[in-house]
Amino acid sequence: MITNKEIAFSTREVVLRPDTSFYYTPGQYITLLIPKKDGTQEGRSYSIASHIKDSTITLLIRMVEGGLGSTYVHHLQKGDRVSFVGPSGKFGLSTSPRDALFVATGTGIAPFVPMIDTVLLGQQNTVTLLFGVHNEEYSFFEYITQPWKEHSSRFDGIEILSHPRAQWKGATGYVTDYIVKHSSLLTDKDLYVCGNRDMVQEVITLAQQQGVSHNHIFYEKY
Repeated sequence: MITNKEIAFSTREVVLRPDTSFYYTPGQYITLLIPKKDGTQEGRSYSIASHIKDSTITLLIRMVEGGLGSTYVHHLQKGDRVSFVGPSGKFGLSTSPRDALFVATGTGIAPFVPMIDTVLLGQQNTVTLLFGVHNEEYSFFEYITQPWKEHSSRFDGIEILSHPRAQWKGATGYVTDYIVKHSSLLTDKDLYVCGNRDMVQEVITLAQQQGVSHNHIFYEKY
């Protein structure tokens, strides 16, 4: 392991350096093999959040008090060796020429990092990202999106806080509320959704109600 740092309340960024060449498709995940007291291992899966130019593996991990994966990750130190299997998973980008709308909550943004990189490396498609968290304390939106904002005019990111503090001047509510108010965002786009299981299903239902074909909806439920 190279680094293990807190990037927002209850969220850590873990960066691993593989011993051998590592190839993955944007959207895939790895499964950390966590040692248990009885000598066995138990897996916890995390989407790969690396930028596509990176030779390292970045994971965004939501910390859950008492959770097996969270406890293990919290105690990892620089230089510790970590075992994993993968990459795995079929979540990935469409080959269609349509613009893309990405909808994520919390660490659900993880697989979108290499996916958005890939879209923006092309010459035409635009990317709109809706990102929802509880409040400012939980937010790592700027940390993740700054490279895209600086280097591409085809990226538009919108952060939505469900329980913001009084000084917040951005969008409020849930990502589903924002989609209801701005349903035109769904028009002629490929829709990618990742995060809380209930949120993912609600966004899919909203999109289908707006006439978005299932052929243009791609998702991963956490």
